[in-house]
Amino acid sequence: MRRRLFLLSALVVLPTAAASHPSLIPYPQKIEWTGLTLECARYSVQAPPEGRFAAAELERILMAAGAQPGAGGAKIIFRVARVEVPNPVGASEAYSLGVTTRAVVITAPKANGLLYGVETLRQLVVR
Repeated sequence: MRRRLFLLSALVVLPTAAASHPSLIPYPQKIEWTGLTLECARYSVQAPPEGRFAAAELERILMAAGAQPGAGGAKIIFRVARVEVPNPVGASEAYSLGVTTRAVVITAPKANGLLYGVETLRQLVVR
């Protein structure tokens, strides 16, 4: 039986708290639950040099859950870029996480923000 993995879709923009969503620790400053899922039993990763550690960590998490790297699956994209945050405290560690039915995009100004985005994704994996 082929194992399927899904990511619950969350776009970090508006605060909500619903019992049907996983508890995220730490809880994002802003979040919007879209209700979409991304099948990630097969995936490919794109990461700049600064994001290699975060990308490797996400691949370890996905492979431990039974996912396999390969073309034609979910795209996981890491970007190093400025992120707008409502609270400037910890802005260098901030990240933006977007999940659609085809891709995950993690954007952060620095590598540690990308790793924090991976930790949030880890909590969204449904086996």
